Amino acid sequence: MAQTYFGTPAKFGSLINWFNPLPLFLQCYLSKTFEPLQPFRYCISTFVLMTQNVFAKITNNSPLLFTSSQGGILFFIYATSAFLMKRQMLQYLTYLTFLAAWALILQSMDCAFVGSTLCLIQSMSSFSPIQVIIKAFKQKNHIYINPYSLLLNFMCNFLWVSYGFEIQQMTIIIPNLVEILIVVLQLSLYVIYKNIYTKSVNINSFYDAIKSCDQIQLQIAETEKVL
Repeated sequence: MAQTYFGTPAKFGSLINWFNPLPLFLQCYLSKTFEPLQPFRYCISTFVLMTQNVFAKITNNSPLLFTSSQGGILFFIYATSAFLMKRQMLQYLTYLTFLAAWALILQSMDCAFVGSTLCLIQSMSSFSPIQVIIKAFKQKNHIYINPYSLLLNFMCNFLWVSYGFEIQQMTIIIPNLVEILIVVLQLSLYVIYKNIYTKSVNINSFYDAIKSCDQIQLQIAETEKVL
């Protein structure tokens, strides 16, 4: 494949992005609270990256091959750690079985079928934060959304979209565009609900200040009566 401008930044952007779950794992380990861990999301990412890896080998796409290889290993470790921390051994064995079966299925697919499958499952996996979006929308609260992680995702997806246009590969362009739309939606909710929360806090602080002034005035009046 010819030299590209966006291939190298895209693959290293993804590599940095893959380390996003580490703070959550550390927090869960230190607090001994493993409820926030979502093994299913890491499983989906592993399947996507495995499919990417096969597609990259077939099309001789070195940036995608590098990213899928490193990311696949990391997310397999994340999924394994999450299952073990939550002691979900049956689910973990099921995950390993499906992973092995999927690897065998991919080997028998041709390039067009692998590309179509990759485009479909990667686009579907982009909707994994839908629970967070629904919760934030229902509760009108921004605390469920991590803007820093989303900005990193946006940058990474933008680089992959640019790389996809550069090599004219729709299998790369479509799922990353879908992910960008989901990220923009989450960032929009964060900005909207953070502003609402800030205004609410300011109003409450204003009323608290008025109450404090009233209490001080009452204390002064009572003191003057005694005198």
